[in-house]
Amino acid sequence: MNLIFQKAVVADAEKLSQLICENARITLAPFYTQEQWQSFQLEYSPESMREKIISQDVYCAMLDGVLAGTVALKEDWVVGVYTSMSHRGRGVGQKLMQFIETLAIQKGFSLLLLAASPVGAPFYMKLGWETIAQQNFVYNGVMFEETLMRKKVGR
Repeated sequence: MNLIFQKAVVADAEKLSQLICENARITLAPFYTQEQWQSFQLEYSPESMREKIISQDVYCAMLDGVLAGTVALKEDWVVGVYTSMSHRGRGVGQKLMQFIETLAIQKGFSLLLLAASPVGAPFYMKLGWETIAQQNFVYNGVMFEETLMRKKVGR
């Protein structure tokens, strides 16, 4: 698989929002209350994605000209790791993580953090991430219980 990673631009916000919300509707929504799902959709709305693209290192993973996934780095936090539903199970998620870990090393980070959803934690553990704790995070005034994880990268 020859994924091409490109830095997201503001014009990508709509398609990134669609990819993330489609993925989450199928994989995460069953774990969320109605209030949490509404908060999630607000967190990844096109408007919010535009802000994230401006303030974070957001990347699009392209496969044959089609958006296959996305990942972002916000300082030493890996955020927004999502694969398009039509590309799931093909190793895109693993490639997203390899890419962002390499980028983090280039930026001088040796330890990365992430907050994993209930379905994400097992995936990250397979990639060498370790659990620190279950922790509550608040997004748009709504609490989510996520798994706080870390990984040493580089030397």
